[in-house]
Amino acid sequence: MKALKIILFLIFVTESVHAQVIDSFSIGILHIRDTITLATKLEKTNPQQAFTYFQNALYASEKMNFSNGVDTSLRGLSNLYIKTRNGELYLQIFQQAAIVCSRSGQFRTALPIIYGALAAIYSTKGEYEQATSYYYNAINIGESLPLCIDLPSNYNNISTLFLTLQDSKKINLTKKILYYLDKGEKSAIQYRNYYILGNILVNKGNLYLIDSNIKQSLVYYNQALILAEKEKLPNVADAALNNLANAYLMANEPQEALACIIKDIGLNVQKDPVVQNGEISTLASIYYKLKNYKKAEYYFLQSLKTAQQLNISRDIIFSYQYLSDIYSETGNYKRAYEYGKKLITLKDSVEIKNSMRMISQLELKYRTAEKDAKLIQSQLMITKNQLTITKQENQIKGKNIWILGISAGAFILIIFFISLYKNNQNNRKINRVITEQNTQLKNALVALEQSQEENTKMMKIVAHDLRSPVGAMYSLATLMLEAQERSDEDKEMLDLIKTAGESSIELISQLLQVNTRMEELVKEPVDLLKLLHYCVDLLRFKADEKGQRIDLQAIPLIVSANREKLWRVVSNLIANAIKFSPNNSTISVQLIEKPENVVISVKDHGIGIPEKMRDKIFDMFTEAKRSGTSGEQSFGLGLAISKQIVEAHGGRIWFESKTGDGTTFYVELPV
Repeated sequence: MKALKIILFLIFVTESVHAQVIDSFSIGILHIRDTITLATKLEKTNPQQAFTYFQNALYASEKMNFSNGVDTSLRGLSNLYIKTRNGELYLQIFQQAAIVCSRSGQFRTALPIIYGALAAIYSTKGEYEQATSYYYNAINIGESLPLCIDLPSNYNNISTLFLTLQDSKKINLTKKILYYLDKGEKSAIQYRNYYILGNILVNKGNLYLIDSNIKQSLVYYNQALILAEKEKLPNVADAALNNLANAYLMANEPQEALACIIKDIGLNVQKDPVVQNGEISTLASIYYKLKNYKKAEYYFLQSLKTAQQLNISRDIIFSYQYLSDIYSETGNYKRAYEYGKKLITLKDSVEIKNSMRMISQLELKYRTAEKDAKLIQSQLMITKNQLTITKQENQIKGKNIWILGISAGAFILIIFFISLYKNNQNNRKINRVITEQNTQLKNALVALEQSQEENTKMMKIVAHDLRSPVGAMYSLATLMLEAQERSDEDKEMLDLIKTAGESSIELISQLLQVNTRMEELVKEPVDLLKLLHYCVDLLRFKADEKGQRIDLQAIPLIVSANREKLWRVVSNLIANAIKFSPNNSTISVQLIEKPENVVISVKDHGIGIPEKMRDKIFDMFTEAKRSGTSGEQSFGLGLAISKQIVEAHGGRIWFESKTGDGTTFYVELPV
């Protein structure tokens, strides 16, 4: 009986201790959950404090083997990293968490979160190989789990990484990107993660936009926008509208792009002030392109005010430039002059002086290098002549010694070898001198080319900085000509200034296009039909002044090219056709599609190109320049610049002409 009482007492004590342990564990779990809840509330208002709470909850969950607490804490830390981007701090935490969770099978569900976060950190650091490896690990483990709500996010993130590589590194990863986007779309639908689903749809649109499939990209952007509006996801709507605007601009539909940007600006999404001002500036630029000068002026003034408050000099200069252009085009020359003057004042005049000084120094170096090269070339010719004479003398000496050797014997033969040895030594010295002089000549030529390149660069800087003061001179002359009280003599002088200013602006614009290279081109999909229509419509008023008609025959064709550069080539060819054609004639512009390229032709019935000028027509600053049929001025730069631009695109330009019977210029571009 006594033994039974002892046993019952021990059972009672054991149960009491067990109950206390359970209560202690439950209290710990509740404390962890409260800490995580508090951290989640502080994510937006106090990220630093939220970070501390999530970290404490993580460490407590690891000690108590509370897997749900580990998962939730790590997910909270991952969200905080995306907002703060403090890579080094979060890298240490997730690396330590990876070690702990890899050892315990109980924490296996946390590994997709950890590896996904590590991949995002390495991607931000630009270490794409490490990032890709961690994304693969996150996806492989996630796919092996019966339930993994982080799979859609990791599918989307690895697709975003591959999109970045395809766009920046020009690596074709289209199949991989589509594979993970498709899996991500199915996974996001399965877990009802509509935020990730919206981002995946945007990424699909981005992929097709990179591949110039604008129609398909618009489909996915619109799907993402519909989903965002239905599920109330403002950040997804922001991304979709931004990309829709870009796609519509590439499709040359500025009205649709305008609607998207206006809608995007109206979204209640937290944005950086610099980004917001960029959107306002873009909106103003679109209104300017649409020739809605009133709204363009309003938004540029708004952008200018914000830029001045934030001290964004780039946006200030941009606003000054466009406001000056707007007032000039609307006839408000006084305001145009004011903003033009502000633009000139904002730029440091010392930069222009330094540019001029550098040009003078480079010119001096160029001339000196040119003289040195000529001197070395002259010395080289003298040395070569000396070598030739020496070789001839050696041949004569060899023959004489051979004859004397036959008659005189061994003594003369020894003298021959001594003489031959000395001659060989002399030849070696001469060859060494020639080699050294050749090296000097090469170095001089390299310096000459470098000097020429720097000279061209400085010329562009000066031409660019001269554009604004010359434009201001032209605007002032135009403004002063409108005054009725001026004498005829004053008007004549002002008209000369205006004409000189207009010619100078044209020359400066051409100088800025000199030396176009392939590596400098920024290409985009260009609709040649719309480009040709734009060029013809822009120059039709010049043709109308001479009673000429421009006939355009073209079909819709998309090529990868620099829109502005290609526009300059076509405009220059049409302007030349107008310049050198008689009144009341017809100019034909045609676009022909071939299997591997397209050909643009511009045909006139003008004065033609004389035989003696044809070899020099594409030379820079060529002498083969003539006045137009109505006395139009020519600088001899247009065709040379056009040739550089076409060849930089991998194409070619040529012409066919008969004197007195017109000229046809052809531009061939690869598809």
